[in-house]
Amino acid sequence: MPYTSEAERGYVVACHVVANIPIDEIAARPEVNMCPRTIKRWVSRFNLTGFEGLRTLPKSGRNRVTTPEQDAAIVAAIRRQHRVPASTTRTAEFEDLDVGRSTFYNR
Repeated sequence: MPYTSEAERGYVVACHVVANIPIDEIAARPEVNMCPRTIKRWVSRFNLTGFEGLRTLPKSGRNRVTTPEQDAAIVAAIRRQHRVPASTTRTAEFEDLDVGRSTFYNR
């Protein structure tokens, strides 16, 4: 499960808390197939704060500085000038955008 919903987390935690199934056994189930450490973390959060502890937590890192439309414009500009370095494309066409050179490389 690369991404789990709150309902899936609730199912996994309930298997342990309500049904008393060992965490290692839950983790090995084909429909779960995840690291026991992750399940232990969820059970711990559930024990501390109840169902609120199973909610998706805010992600770390900086928020995106460009909109999807700006991303599409950046990609289109780089494809038009595919032999020109991204840093040159950045300065020439997108002077009004307050983004770093890495934004152009990562798009």
